[in-house]
Amino acid sequence: MKKTLQRIDYTASTKIQVLEPPSYYTFMLDAGYTSAVKKKEEVVIGDIIATCRNTHLYSSCNGIVESVSEKAIKITPHEESTKEQISPLSFKTMERSAQIEYLEANGIDSLWRNTKNVQVCIINALPTDAVAVQYMPFLFAEEKETLEHGIETLRSLYPSARIRCAVPKNANISMQSVEVVEYAKTYPYTLTPFVKQELEGQDALGVLTLSLIDLWRIGSIARSGKPLTETILVVNNAVVRCPVGYPLTSLLERLSISVDSVAGAVSNGVMNGEPLCTLEGGVLPHFYSLHTFKKEEIPPVTDDPCVSCGFCTSVCPVGIRVHLLNQYAERTMFEACQEEHLEACIECGMCDYVCITKRPIMQYIRNAKQHTKKMLPMG
Repeated sequence: MKKTLQRIDYTASTKIQVLEPPSYYTFMLDAGYTSAVKKKEEVVIGDIIATCRNTHLYSSCNGIVESVSEKAIKITPHEESTKEQISPLSFKTMERSAQIEYLEANGIDSLWRNTKNVQVCIINALPTDAVAVQYMPFLFAEEKETLEHGIETLRSLYPSARIRCAVPKNANISMQSVEVVEYAKTYPYTLTPFVKQELEGQDALGVLTLSLIDLWRIGSIARSGKPLTETILVVNNAVVRCPVGYPLTSLLERLSISVDSVAGAVSNGVMNGEPLCTLEGGVLPHFYSLHTFKKEEIPPVTDDPCVSCGFCTSVCPVGIRVHLLNQYAERTMFEACQEEHLEACIECGMCDYVCITKRPIMQYIRNAKQHTKKMLPMG
């Protein structure tokens, strides 16, 4: 039986809520982060507390490091600090290369260093999930000045580029000196690769793409001159301004969501986001949504053998033979996965959604991608 996508109503909250400070902060050291602080060390807002290549994790509170492990840094906040506070940078007067380096240090890695290569900047302000993870109205309503700072920064970084912003049809949105394009298609064609193709053509070169939340992040840094220590987060039917490291359990409690009733949670979209194995961690810098599920709402994952029904292939928006790719990935036949165009998968999650045997298709595909990256020659 064909499933019908259930849309989540995000109209219940019309204002971005500000949370009360938690009793502690938990900074998760995922994706290769290494701690840059020690136990009992004093930190202030904006201090680097962990690093991963050129990216940093910054403290969102003044406090004392209570514990450091391979998985997390726990900081207990306190108001009275003997350490000097971080001074704002004159971001707008910095050299272009220094600006990009600083933005990259804050996790914004989609910028291009070569100005001449960028002819168009596309900002995707469309719902990037089938259940409408929709932060766009709140950002335009309450964070428009920050978005304008982001636009100003893009114009400074890429002075010869056109800037276009894709918004839902009839959104009635305007942005100063930006071409706003109303876009009528629905998920998965609201995902950035399709938006880029629709607006500029399949073979267009020099197209830089950003999400609206990335534009907000750029604007926040340019406006404050300080590291990014918070995010705008959609949580079920609420929208909150949330410090990085805010414990997930405390976040749910503040929003009157019973932690005991939560059987599962996913960040950054139900269809193409990441499932959270535990609620013991804190909010990460790249989070822009969090959706929780009760036990009865979670479809069972059985990992039964693929019956080659073809449903997954029929809904794939990029035309991959998913039923074959899935079986190759399960059997760790990674070279065969590459032959089936593994890297063309945009991880929209449609295949998982329609699978009649409830196979964890996306998990297999993501695992295959990680292994094929290790197979690539260095240099």
